[in-house]
Amino acid sequence: MNKKFTFKKTASVLAKGKIWRFCSYVLFIFIFSGLFMVNTAWADEGVVARNDKVVVFKIDNYNYYLVDIKNNKAEPVRMDTAPKIYPPGRTFVPVRFLGNALGVDDNNITWQANTQTAILKGNKTLKLQINNKTMHSNDKPVQMDVAPLIQHPGRTMLPARYVAEGLGYIVEWDAKSQMVIAYPEGQPKPDVNKIREIIEQKIKEQHEQLLQGDGYYNDELKRDARGFILYEEGQRYGHIALDKHIKIDPSGRIVADLPRAPKGTRWFLELIYFPKDGPKVGYPAVFKNKYGTNRFEGGHYEVQMVTPLNQLNEGYLHIGLIADNRSVTDGRVVLYLHTGQRYDRK
Repeated sequence: MNKKFTFKKTASVLAKGKIWRFCSYVLFIFIFSGLFMVNTAWADEGVVARNDKVVVFKIDNYNYYLVDIKNNKAEPVRMDTAPKIYPPGRTFVPVRFLGNALGVDDNNITWQANTQTAILKGNKTLKLQINNKTMHSNDKPVQMDVAPLIQHPGRTMLPARYVAEGLGYIVEWDAKSQMVIAYPEGQPKPDVNKIREIIEQKIKEQHEQLLQGDGYYNDELKRDARGFILYEEGQRYGHIALDKHIKIDPSGRIVADLPRAPKGTRWFLELIYFPKDGPKVGYPAVFKNKYGTNRFEGGHYEVQMVTPLNQLNEGYLHIGLIADNRSVTDGRVVLYLHTGQRYDRK
């Protein structure tokens, strides 16, 4: 009986084992198939989403934008260098951000220091060498009318049109808004006016987001017997701005994120500087030249000097409060960029 019992028990166990293995195998196939279908769907959705996006670079804007025209949305992506126009009128964009925007990740963007060559591997492999007007696409030469360059403080800048077209994009230029618009080949030409509206709305939203809340708007400012706000108040807020809201990089980049100014005033923000090897007249009114004014309610503002701080003969950053009318302060602080010292002035 023990032997029969053992045999039956063993057979029973084996049978159960076979059943278990069979069920496990079926379950595995089911799960694997399900996962495969899910992953395929995700991959397809990613491709569709990418192909629906229009890439926009705007001159002197430190964001590039991925525009979803169907949903009237624009996703800003921050850059450390803004696109610039160089003769004979070509838009240049920093290599890493240009590649990323066009679907090339950082792992497929390399720099050969010995030959000063940038390599981007997308649907084609592009090679662009500093000061060389020949781009190589899958090792075939493509003549350009401009050459890649290195822009202070050491950014590799590539001509946007040639790179985008080399990676399978069609490129449009909107002179009115100074925007480069790139969309994948095979996609219908987007409505440029609609893109302009979407970008302008997004820029407005970004500005309003920075000004969200009152900032310093409701601050009580000290006044003299006539009711005029004291110069010292403009100077005080100048120091607050330098301590909290302005970043100065050794490369000469200045970034101001200014909350709303106190009621009846605006921020006064200006830069004047003289490089050691620059023109004798220097670079006056840098903020006014870029933004059309040097008086700001608040917001985000950036400038890049043509030389690093250690190559300045003199540099003066003015920040304070200035009158909306004659009854208030125009006191300010002057930061001497070449020494790091601050001075209060009226």
